[in-house]
Amino acid sequence: MKPSNAIADPPLLRGDHCEQGFALLIMLIIAVMGSMFVITSQLEFVSRKYSRDEATQKSLALAKEALIGYAATYRDSNSNEVFGYLPCPDTSTGDGSAAASCGAANQAAVGLFPYKTLGLPDLRDSDGVCLWYAVSGTAKNSPKATTTVMNWDTQGQFSLVGTSVAPEQGDGGAVAVLFAASVPLVGQNRTLRLRVIIS
Repeated sequence: MKPSNAIADPPLLRGDHCEQGFALLIMLIIAVMGSMFVITSQLEFVSRKYSRDEATQKSLALAKEALIGYAATYRDSNSNEVFGYLPCPDTSTGDGSAAASCGAANQAAVGLFPYKTLGLPDLRDSDGVCLWYAVSGTAKNSPKATTTVMNWDTQGQFSLVGTSVAPEQGDGGAVAVLFAASVPLVGQNRTLRLRVIIS
């Protein structure tokens, strides 16, 4: 039998193939780990944002329920009155107590939400900022409107236009608006004072 002319691969070449395979495997593992890090970071961000939004929504829902309850029981705590009136905002103290009077009759007013007057804890948005509240001049309890009488079809003064609130020009409109304003923007002034927004 004649010796074969085929030359076997030197051991060094077989080792190079193995090293290339390991390098590729390590690069694949690093890429997968990097992708997992990015995905989990994004999920954590979304989860935090969702829980913050949920906290704000909870505060707004409690505030809304309290305002509806106040309006529905207004006559029960004020003899010779009708249902439907809402408290003034907190425009002076910042302690959650409604102002005794807010602006002139028929004028809407805005200030902090009067949580203490409504028997609630200090409601805040997810950034820890107090809720704000605007009440229509036709629905506030002091001073009461002189041009309209509160009844089942009394119109509000607010229209929600995109992301802002504007005076109502036609029929209808909201009688109150709750705001979760978050932290002030640079240059924004939110000092607590009576803000009459409709004449």
